[in-house]
Amino acid sequence: MQRYSTPVPQKAFMRLLPSKVISPKVGRAAVDRYISGIGLGLLLLGAGCRGLRAERQTHALSTARQWSLRGSDFLQQEKYGDAENLFAEALRHSQADERAHWGMAEVLWEQGDEDQAIAHMEQAAVISGANPRGANPDLIVRLGEMAFARGDYAGALKQADAALSSQRDHGGGWALRGKVLQHQSDWEGAKFSFHRALAAQEHYPEVQIALAEIYQTSGRPQRALATLDAMMDAVQEDEVSSTAWLLRGQAFADLGQQRDAKLCLRQASLNATDEECELLLKVAEKQIDFGELAEARVCLGRALRHDPNNQNARRIQEQLDLSFQSFTSKSSLIGFELPTP
Repeated sequence: MQRYSTPVPQKAFMRLLPSKVISPKVGRAAVDRYISGIGLGLLLLGAGCRGLRAERQTHALSTARQWSLRGSDFLQQEKYGDAENLFAEALRHSQADERAHWGMAEVLWEQGDEDQAIAHMEQAAVISGANPRGANPDLIVRLGEMAFARGDYAGALKQADAALSSQRDHGGGWALRGKVLQHQSDWEGAKFSFHRALAAQEHYPEVQIALAEIYQTSGRPQRALATLDAMMDAVQEDEVSSTAWLLRGQAFADLGQQRDAKLCLRQASLNATDEECELLLKVAEKQIDFGELAEARVCLGRALRHDPNNQNARRIQEQLDLSFQSFTSKSSLIGFELPTP
C-alpha cells in the first residue's frame, strides 16, 4: 500500500470520511482537497460566529448608549434617582459604554459613594483610551478632580498630566494642574498653568478667580482687579459669584477705595448662600473694619445659624461686640454736653 506523509494514518481518515466519497483507490490529491474543504468550512463557520458575536455586541452598545443619553438628561436636571436607574440599565446592556460609566460615577459621587464613583470614572477613562482618537481628556480631568476633592493631590496632579499628554492645550488639564500647585503654594507654577488654561479657553471663571486670589495674596490688588474685570465683562452681574465679589472688595480695600469695597462686600453677602459659611465670615470681618457693624451682624448671624459651633465665628462675634461697645461709647461722648461754668 502506498504511504502518505500525513500526521493522521489513512485508516483514521477512512473512518472519518463517507465511504461513498472515499475508497481505498482514491488518490492523495482528492483526500487533500476534501480535507482542505473541511478546514475552509470550519474557518468560515468560525468567522461567521465571530461576526455574529460582533454584531450582537455592537447592537448592545448602541442600545446602552440610548439609555445613557436619557440618563444624562436626568443627571443634568439633578434627578439622580432616575439617572441612576437609566445608567444601570445602560450598563446591563453593555459594560463598554463609557458614557454609562461616567454618568454612574457622577450619580454615585453626588450620593456620597466616592469609592464606587471613582471606580466607574476610571473605567470610563480606560474605555475611552481604546478609542483610535485617543483617551478623552475630559474624563481624565474629572477623575483628577475627584482625587483632589478627596485630598489626593499627587493623584490629581498625575491625572492632570495624563490629560495634557492626551491633549496638550486642554484647558481643564491646565486648570486642574494649577489648582493642585496653588494648593501646594507653588504660586509661579500655578500662575503659569492658569494662564495656559486661559489661552485655551478665554472665559474661564474658575481659573480667573483662582488667579485673582493669587494676585491678591501676593500684594498685587490692581492685577487682581484687572483679572476679575475681564471675567465680569463676559457675564451678567447677577451671574458673578460671591467669591468674586469678595475678592473684588478686598482688592478695592487694599487700594484705599473704601466706597467701592463696601459695595462689593454688600454684593458678596447678597449672593452668598448660608452654606458659604467661611465666605460670610470673611465678609463680616471686613465690614467690621469699615465700621459696617449692622451689615456685619447680619452676615455673622447667617454663618452662626449654619454652623453654631464655628470657632472662627465666635472670635468674630467677640470682635463685633467690642466694636459695638466702642461705637456706643463714642456716640455717648458726642451727645454729652459739658456743664456751663
